[in-house]
Amino acid sequence: MLSIRTTLFLLIIISFSFPIIVLSDPPQENARIPLKENFENSLRYVWLNKKVYDLQVIHSMENLSNWSTEGVCKIELTNDRSI
Repeated sequence: MLSIRTTLFLLIIISFSFPIIVLSDPPQENARIPLKENFENSLRYVWLNKKVYDLQVIHSMENLSNWSTEGVCKIELTNDRSI
């Protein structure tokens, strides 16, 4: 004879799996087939063919000619992280 705990566990499992089994759609004969992908129009194609730079300087911090300050502050250069 099954214990109350085992019976309750089986009842819960059956009650949760019943809607999945009964309410799932049957296989259709005329199922819609997805369109074929045009690879040249895909984002993957753009990413694989994009130009990749080996090195591109965004801000050159080694020269103060392009930098300015406003208010009470000053700009200084450090050699701690220079190459």
